[in-house]
Amino acid sequence: MAVTGARTIAAGQAIRTAIEGPMATPPLKPYSGPPMTPGNAAAAHVRLVVWCKDCLHQVEPDAAEMAACYGAEMTVPDWRERLVCSQCGSCNIDMVVSGSEHDPLSG
Repeated sequence: MAVTGARTIAAGQAIRTAIEGPMATPPLKPYSGPPMTPGNAAAAHVRLVVWCKDCLHQVEPDAAEMAACYGAEMTVPDWRERLVCSQCGSCNIDMVVSGSEHDPLSG
């Protein structure tokens, strides 16, 4: 019964979108606080996801280890500028900070 209800809701939303067009997403407020540091990334238990834009190699370095290695107060943007791909040697690196640590048991 719950699956049927969910399907009905999804179908109704699809029809509304087809008729009215996609719903406008409210604009995000720009972040105006201090930049994140490896130290506060570790304290917040967030993931640092880093990848090479040349060879697409991706890693998730431990924020606590990065704080110990580079200093807890170095900003994450400054830290990113020091990164070099361990696969191809490129400095063409990008990254995101996610909301929570990866749980290896969750798949």
